[in-house]
Amino acid sequence: MVDALHAEPVVADAHLELHLPRSLTALRDLAAGLFTRLLRGAPFAMLVDDRDDGLVSVELAHGEGCPLRTGTRVPADAWRAADLQRAPLRYRGQTIGHLVACCADDLAALPGLGAALDHYAAAVANLKLDEAALSMVDHYCASLQAFEEGVVLFQEKDHEVTAARLLRLVASLLRSNHAALLSFACIGDPTSRLTVDHVLGVPDHLVLGMRAADGWWPLRRIGDPPALLHRGDPGFPEMTEEGRAVTSVVTCPLHYHGVEAGLVLVFNVEVDDADRDRKLATLRTLGELGAALLHRLQLEREAVLAKELETQLAVAAAVQARLLPHGAPSSPRWDYAFCSRPSRSVGGDYVDLFGVPDGGIYAVLADVSGHGLHAALLMVSTRAHFRAAATAMPAAALARLNASVAQEVGASGMFVTCAALRLAPHGRTLHFASAGHNPVLLCRARDREVLALTASGPPLGFAPDCPCTDVEVALAPGDVVVLYSDGITEATAPGGDEMFGEERLRAALVAAVGGDARAVVDHVLATVEAFTGRASSFDDDASLIVIRAL
Repeated sequence: MVDALHAEPVVADAHLELHLPRSLTALRDLAAGLFTRLLRGAPFAMLVDDRDDGLVSVELAHGEGCPLRTGTRVPADAWRAADLQRAPLRYRGQTIGHLVACCADDLAALPGLGAALDHYAAAVANLKLDEAALSMVDHYCASLQAFEEGVVLFQEKDHEVTAARLLRLVASLLRSNHAALLSFACIGDPTSRLTVDHVLGVPDHLVLGMRAADGWWPLRRIGDPPALLHRGDPGFPEMTEEGRAVTSVVTCPLHYHGVEAGLVLVFNVEVDDADRDRKLATLRTLGELGAALLHRLQLEREAVLAKELETQLAVAAAVQARLLPHGAPSSPRWDYAFCSRPSRSVGGDYVDLFGVPDGGIYAVLADVSGHGLHAALLMVSTRAHFRAAATAMPAAALARLNASVAQEVGASGMFVTCAALRLAPHGRTLHFASAGHNPVLLCRARDREVLALTASGPPLGFAPDCPCTDVEVALAPGDVVVLYSDGITEATAPGGDEMFGEERLRAALVAAVGGDARAVVDHVLATVEAFTGRASSFDDDASLIVIRAL
C-alpha cells in the first residue's frame, strides 16, 4: 500500500490540462506523462469501449512491458498478467472503459489517480464526440457536394465527360486519386460486354488483370453492394505484379431500379473504420445516381439514332415509292393496274411494268424474304438486275437474275420469289415463268372460272442455277391475269387465327371481273381490308398486279 505522506503530489491543474488538447494525439502525449508519474513508471493502457463489436480501443499504451499498441482494437482481456490491475474510466456516471496497469500498489490508494482518470475519461469522451460531430459534418458536406455534382451531371450530354466527372466524384469521397469506371456496352443488359470506360491514375491493364477464382474479378462484383476490401481479406482480387502497390479496393456498383450500368473501383482509399459504413452508404447513392446518368445518356443516344433512322427510312420510302411504275406502256390490247403496300416504312416487294425494245411488255412481281431495310436493299438490286435481263423470255431472264441474286445473298439465307409475265407485242398472248412464287391466277371472263397457272422453279438465290420454264397462255377479251404476293393471301383476321387465303382471293376476282383493271385492284383490297378489319395495314408486304385483256 502506498503511503499517502510519501506519494508525489499531483497539482489539480494537471488534471484540468487534460481538457486543453484538441486532438486525441495531443491528449495521449499529455496523459502519458501524467499517468506515468501517478503510476510511478508502471506500464499501463487506457481501453475505451466505444463500439458494440466485442472489442475495445487502445487509446493509450505506455511503458516497458505493455503488450498493447496505441490506436488498435483488441479484446478487453488481451493483456493478461499476474499483477495486472484495473480501474474504471467513468463519464457522466457511465463506465466507458478501464485503465489496466501492471502495478504492485493498490490503484485505489494512489493519490490523485481517481480524479485524473475521471478527467481523462471526460476529455476522451468529449474529443470522440467532437470527432463524430466533425465526421457528420464532413459526411453532410460530401453528400451535399454529391447532390450538387449530380444536379450538374444530369445537365451533361456527353458520355465521356459524365464518366470522368462521376469517377472523380466517387474517388474524392474516398480521398483517392486512383479509380476506374467500367460500364456495360448496353446499359441495362448485364450479358453485354463489360469494358473499362474511364480511368483515373491507373492503367487499363491493371484493371483488366484483376482475377477471381471464377473469372474476371470486376465482373463478379456486379450486383453486390458497395464494399471495402483490404489486401489479405477474403475476396481480395489476385493482381499482376504491377498491382502489388494496391492495398485496398472499394467497389461501387452502378445500379438503380433493376438497371445494371457497370461498376466503379477505387484503389488505396483513406477511410476510417468509424466512417466506413457512412461512406459505403453514400457510395450506394452515388452508384444509383451514376447508373441513372449513364442509362439516361444511352437512352438519349438511342432516341437520336432512332430519329435519324426514322428520317433515313422516310427518305428511303420516298425513293422506293419512286421506283414503282408511274404508269405502263400504252397498248390497245391491255389494261393494267397495280398496288404495293409495305408492312413497314420500306418493303421487300418488287412490282414493275415496263416495255422492251421489240414492243413486248413485262409485268413482274417479286417478294424478298424478310422485312425492313435488308429486304428493301435486295429488292432495289433485284429490280436493277431484272430490268437488265428482261430483253429475253421470262425463264431466261429469271435464270440471269438468279445468278446475280445468289452472288449477293451469299450464305445469309435470304432469297427472292418472282413471277414474270411477258405480254406479246401483237395479239393477246403472254408467256410467264415463276421462281418459287405464288401461282398466277387467270379469271376467264366468259365463264368466270379462275385458273391457277403454274410454272414453278426454285426461289432465286438458293442455288447457282434456276431451271425455270416458259408457259404460253392465250387470253380472250375481258380475261384478267393477277400476280400477287403472300401479303395478300396471308393477311389475318382479327385474333390472327385465320388467313385470307387463295379461295377468298378467287372469289373477289370473280366478283370484280366485269370491271377494268383498277376496279379489280380496288375490290380485292377492299375485300382484304374488310376481312382483316384494318384499312391500309398489312402484316406483310402486300402487292398486286392486275392485267386485263381488251
